[in-house]
Amino acid sequence: MRVQTRRALAYHEAGHALLRLHLGLDIKEVSIVYDEETKSRGHVTGELPQDKHIKELGNHLLASLVLLVEEGMIRVAGPEAKELITGRKPGKWAHRDYRVDLWSEEGKKMGPEEREAFLHWIVERVKPLLNSKRHYLDAIAEALFQHKELSGGEIQDIMSKVEARPGEGRPE
Repeated sequence: MRVQTRRALAYHEAGHALLRLHLGLDIKEVSIVYDEETKSRGHVTGELPQDKHIKELGNHLLASLVLLVEEGMIRVAGPEAKELITGRKPGKWAHRDYRVDLWSEEGKKMGPEEREAFLHWIVERVKPLLNSKRHYLDAIAEALFQHKELSGGEIQDIMSKVEARPGEGRPE
């Protein structure tokens, strides 16, 4: 893989990871190693805490909607982070990240115009967040570029070494 491609992929996966941390979700692993079985060029693994949301909200429908928003933010953060550093719109390999109908049952129920409006709403929230936490994004992406795979613990170590900006909390 070319250096430019690997760096862009590191930012893509770092974007997914940073949003998971921002939303208080766990990370088991972040990788930019090609997976022959899934044909994936990178991934972030960790569980979405559906049971936690149901318990917190006391309502399965509300929990599903919260998960839809979180899943959307996590998914679009990858290609949006890549665009942030390359200045180029995401290519064909990021198309699944923008497919609202693939995110959940609620996403499947939306019509094309609703999906487009929802996607726009998500992107407009993710872009400023990535910009404001660029120093964290850079740190995760650089480590991922160097090592190709990082555990959740290694991500936490990286985050603990990055200085928070005044008035900013560290993503957990």
